[in-house]
Amino acid sequence: MKFLLYTTLSLGILFFTTINGQTIVTDRPDFTESAVTIPSGTVQFEGGVSFDNNNDMNNFTFPALLTRVSLHKSFEVRLGFTGWTYSEEESKTLMNDLILEAKYQLSINPEFPLAILLVSKLPTGSEEISIENPEYGLKLAASHPVADYLSVSSNVGAISIEPNSQRELLYLFSLSMGFTIAERTGWFVEFFTMMPEKRQWQPSIDTGFTYLIGDNFQLDMYAGFGLNNYASDLFGGLGLSYNLKY
Repeated sequence: MKFLLYTTLSLGILFFTTINGQTIVTDRPDFTESAVTIPSGTVQFEGGVSFDNNNDMNNFTFPALLTRVSLHKSFEVRLGFTGWTYSEEESKTLMNDLILEAKYQLSINPEFPLAILLVSKLPTGSEEISIENPEYGLKLAASHPVADYLSVSSNVGAISIEPNSQRELLYLFSLSMGFTIAERTGWFVEFFTMMPEKRQWQPSIDTGFTYLIGDNFQLDMYAGFGLNNYASDLFGGLGLSYNLKY
């Protein structure tokens, strides 16, 4: 897995060129949410398959589906269905909780787009992995095009969670650099961390590619690893995103 990660980094550096960017803007495959909403009058589907390895135990998840519906040029509602996870620890397939979100684009300035997200998770999954009570919070997403081939994006946020029946805040931070390496191909490198109030931070780094099949259809792949013993040892996935008018 680390070989795949290092190969991805090396290929990105090797083929780096200054060529026009892509059309569809997605919130996958990286952890960082984009700072723009989808085009007005469209619906966007983003999903794929992912795996996570921690303490030599593997989890596989599918379809990790996020459905984004534009209600205004600057506002969208989002329904996330992570789907089912096969857990080696539980030796069975479990259903994940539903996610309900909304995104509002505060700034449409192409030099500094800015968006705010209201996020929530509902206890609708299998008992073994479902949360006890709803979780809710806010994220702020920003980005800046440094050059024709490079953009920098960041998220900060806080989510109210309730592990072990005790309510606490989970702080989030991410920083992502996205490169255009060919007319239809993008590459990103990202650092992100989750910072629970009463537990250890969980920092990680990941990298990946996106490939544009058409103006509204994108494929992606990513891989990453945790930077301490509290984050996932290895993780990665493959996915696709499709935007259509309604």
